[in-house]
Amino acid sequence: MSITKGRHNLSIACMNISDFYKDERVSQLNKRNTIFEILSLKEENTSNILAWLLDPKEAHNKGNAFARHLLKACADKNGKVRALTLDDDKRNRYIDANDDKYFKEAFVYPEYMIKDSKCGRNGIAKGRIDLLVVDTQNDICLVIENKYGSREHGRQCKKYFKALKQLCRNQPQTKFIFIYLDVQSGSSECEEFINLDYDAVLNFKDEFPVDSMGYRLFKS
Repeated sequence: MSITKGRHNLSIACMNISDFYKDERVSQLNKRNTIFEILSLKEENTSNILAWLLDPKEAHNKGNAFARHLLKACADKNGKVRALTLDDDKRNRYIDANDDKYFKEAFVYPEYMIKDSKCGRNGIAKGRIDLLVVDTQNDICLVIENKYGSREHGRQCKKYFKALKQLCRNQPQTKFIFIYLDVQSGSSECEEFINLDYDAVLNFKDEFPVDSMGYRLFKS
């Protein structure tokens, strides 16, 4: 009797689940609205795509165009982007997003390992910045925390900021632009980060010729 009842309950449960997924409201929520979802990419893979776009020497042949695209997305109404020096004053240094000199000879480091000797159980806290883009010619860096489905945890961005401050203590002239890029339009709890959603990435598709690798990536 109990077995029959258990099976009966299981049948009802399965029927309810089936009805749940047939619900039009659920179907709308399950629709995939970006190419990143259609391609079933994980966070690491989307970071690889971003690294490819940010590297001026890569085969997309767009040079620093994508880096400039992100700068413009971060800019205020006057076209200025807030950059920070990591000295004790933590002063704002605004750069012109329309200036094409930035990141022409950039180096891109995906999954950049950092250490902070002031944090962690054993005196060292390890973390990985999703993307570090370094322009040595202009003493400027992009620090990108890429979130594709996950959320910020453990005060990640704050730890990265502190670790970079320690790492660059002998280079007070270096300017940093911190970007929190979230496919779910979330925001970082760290005030030094500029919050962007993935529209800042997808809007770049029109920069590519229709027969290029970049165009096929966005329109495949």
